[in-house]
Amino acid sequence: MVPAPTPLTDGAFNRITTTRFTEDDTKYSVRGDWNVSEKDKIFGRFSYWNSGQLQTSVIPFNGTESPYHTRNAVLSWTRVISPNLVNEARVGLNRAFLNTATPENAAGNPDWPTIFGLKNLNDNPLCNGPTSISLEGYSSLGFTFQNCIITGNNNYHFVDNLAYNRGRHSLSFGGQFVRNQYRDIAGFTPTASLQYTGQFSGNSFADFLLGDPFVVSGGKTGTWYRFGIDYDLYANDNFKVTKNLTLNFGLRYQYISPLTDKFDIQGTLDFKTGKILVAGKNGEPRTVIQKDRNDFAPRFGFAWAPGGSQKWSVRSSYGIFYDRIPGNELLWTGLIPPFVTGQAFVSDQKRPTIDVSSLFPTLSGDPNNFKDVFLFNLSDRRSPYVQQWTFSVQRTLGSQFFAEAAYIGSKGTKFSKRVDSNVAPLPALDDPRPLQERRPFPQYSFILDDRGFSNSSYNGLLLSLRKVYSHGLITQGSFTWSKSLDNDSYDGKATRNYRLTDLDRGRSIHDIKFRFVYNVNYELPFGKNLKGVPRQVIHGWEVNSIVTWQSGAPFHAYTFADPSDTGAIFNHYPNRTCNGNLPRGQGTREKWFDTSCFSLPAFRTYGDAGVQYLDGPGYRNVDFSLNKNFPIGEQKQIQFRSEYFNLFNFVNRNKPDGGLESPTFGVISGAGSARVIQFGLKFNW
Repeated sequence: MVPAPTPLTDGAFNRITTTRFTEDDTKYSVRGDWNVSEKDKIFGRFSYWNSGQLQTSVIPFNGTESPYHTRNAVLSWTRVISPNLVNEARVGLNRAFLNTATPENAAGNPDWPTIFGLKNLNDNPLCNGPTSISLEGYSSLGFTFQNCIITGNNNYHFVDNLAYNRGRHSLSFGGQFVRNQYRDIAGFTPTASLQYTGQFSGNSFADFLLGDPFVVSGGKTGTWYRFGIDYDLYANDNFKVTKNLTLNFGLRYQYISPLTDKFDIQGTLDFKTGKILVAGKNGEPRTVIQKDRNDFAPRFGFAWAPGGSQKWSVRSSYGIFYDRIPGNELLWTGLIPPFVTGQAFVSDQKRPTIDVSSLFPTLSGDPNNFKDVFLFNLSDRRSPYVQQWTFSVQRTLGSQFFAEAAYIGSKGTKFSKRVDSNVAPLPALDDPRPLQERRPFPQYSFILDDRGFSNSSYNGLLLSLRKVYSHGLITQGSFTWSKSLDNDSYDGKATRNYRLTDLDRGRSIHDIKFRFVYNVNYELPFGKNLKGVPRQVIHGWEVNSIVTWQSGAPFHAYTFADPSDTGAIFNHYPNRTCNGNLPRGQGTREKWFDTSCFSLPAFRTYGDAGVQYLDGPGYRNVDFSLNKNFPIGEQKQIQFRSEYFNLFNFVNRNKPDGGLESPTFGVISGAGSARVIQFGLKFNW
């Protein structure tokens, strides 16, 4: 007898549960201040934070742990050299260790890949987890995060700032030197990933039963000990031209060195020859990538009170701000043969060509002769930077209110953009060659490369009204209308049409068109004149609240298939025949957007849909707290805190499923956090 199928309990879902997120924090800070003399002041601080996060999953063995441990110490000396000259010297140490969503109870897990008959995979017990099995249209099985990232760093800071006032000039100079040390453990799909798309039978579960995955990958983990330095210098002048006009001029220079590995476990791909270049060998620098010493950042601004007005002010500014290459990308120089070897295979479109029982073959000899290995590659590139400009008009109103209207704009240049540099050109329909032969570098599978040519733009209007503190009340409301565009959001879009810059530009993943935020803090005036027990009960209450309303973030539809037959590792574009957004108020949990607007492109053609053109659900939230202060003498106080996050328990829906072939295409299957209530006691002295 075969039992009846489990009845569906919520549309397309037959397993629904509430997952558990647990965070266990231990924090404390100790600070001491010493006024040595009228001219010398010293302070020191030590901060300790241990955090353990556990996220359970609907799917067995898919839970993650993210322990985080940090220690921070700083010692500062301020010296008044003369009435118009002050110097501050500071030294600091920051230590941080983080496991990024590693498998739950990893060290206690069995060696799952070996149990499943897979070879040449993870060799670090801290990354133990079950193999990820992806079934298109179904929930994935195993450890679906797939990666193992465990980081630790020591940062030693040496800082000096000098302030000098002379006439109408307020000058400041300074600099910082930082010594960085890193210990990283990392691997990409170290317990393997098998993706079944229904390419061969028309159903992914049938392909799974037949043992015919469409894409597989797996590799080793590695450990690196790297170091580098950062330093910056700056000079700034606030020049009071008249009593109504102040100009600001500044220049900053920044240098961030590429990292050197203690054992030279680094390399990069030479795209001219297709060969791997190893750090410290054959004339290659130990840092692998070249140094960028061109990061000069000027700034300018002004503040003007028209006609000497005490109520109006006009302000504007412009500046260049440099960023650093993301930490993940810096580690890519080590995720490369012969140090860490990973393999990826894409099956032929017409017939299954991956034999699961033979995964993953043993590789030996010259790494330049390895077959089907994947590479992570960091090409030489300049530092990313942002140009930002502002213009604002401010007005002081009666009753201690302050209004502002501001325009904020920015342009980002040379941001990180991850591309697969081993995608095959679009083939003709009659091209008989298999995919691997058509790749630019046939000996490799994918080559995930950071080219550093992404760009962004932001334009926003900010309106705000603020009441300064008086009579126990401070409050502020602000409204933002903005638009943010880019051709990547640090890999957040993760969909390409495999022709660089083609259809990649669109709304940023964090583009929120409209956002309103209101906050208030009010010390209730009751019981001020009472004494004794009645005063202790009635006086000392305060309320706080933050109200947030905003429009939805963008998203787009994608297809799991590779209709172009080019072998790219990212999700692909479908064809789009209409807008896709339903009229306001018509989107439901079961059908958030018009799914009929999208279709699968024909074989060996590109989709035309682009990115980030659909609007996700909006967001609304009210956080509230009610606190009671119990004074103890003149300098001590106990505070009782009752805090209510998402006070009204609003259901803030997640984005819907954008996978074209998924049975839940267009369906919203999750929501944000429900109401959280917490109580606490705080002792101030």
